[in-house]
Amino acid sequence: LVGRATSSSAAVGPSMSEALDVVRDATGLAFGCVCIAERHTPAYAAKRGYAYPREHLNMIRKMRAGAQWFVSQAVYDPAPTVALLKDYAAACREVGLRPRKVVLTFTPVSREKTMRFVKWLGVQIPAETETAILACETNEARVDKSIDLLCACLDAILAETAHLDVPLGISVESVSIFKAEINAVHDLFAKLQQRILDARNIPWTIRWLRLDD
Repeated sequence: LVGRATSSSAAVGPSMSEALDVVRDATGLAFGCVCIAERHTPAYAAKRGYAYPREHLNMIRKMRAGAQWFVSQAVYDPAPTVALLKDYAAACREVGLRPRKVVLTFTPVSREKTMRFVKWLGVQIPAETETAILACETNEARVDKSIDLLCACLDAILAETAHLDVPLGISVESVSIFKAEINAVHDLFAKLQQRILDARNIPWTIRWLRLDD
């Protein structure tokens, strides 16, 4: 379940709370919600008139309303995500709730146009990361750099949150119709999948199943 893009726009249809009630009361229907690490920063909290970041409290509220999992928006800066996961874990311990899985989303980028769009969506991209990607000479080199940086981003998140009791997953998507970025999704997913499975420190394998027509 996702709320409207901005609270400044006119409300159309049910509120988020009303939608949560409807879905929760539907028999046998599981649902998840979004979590936005960019909203879990001191700067965002101050802008909204709060003394401290509160996105982890939104996650607790959505859990109590029945959310079974959370999906982040695209991650390019690990710091806000690490802060959110730490505060979410602490809040769950405080109120006696088991943390739900948080699925981290990653999006490969190879063009300035796509970069602008991702930033328009509200994704926080460090200036040095943007420069490192766009400074590459070809689309292929830029998307490869994007993959390398996103892998490093997940590595940082896993290292900083390994002690937390928050299950993590990954999601990889393309936000454009550009071939290089679409193709990069498969490569990026394989590399991120390996990292998140290795982080569990248990043997794992992948099985492929061919589906004939």
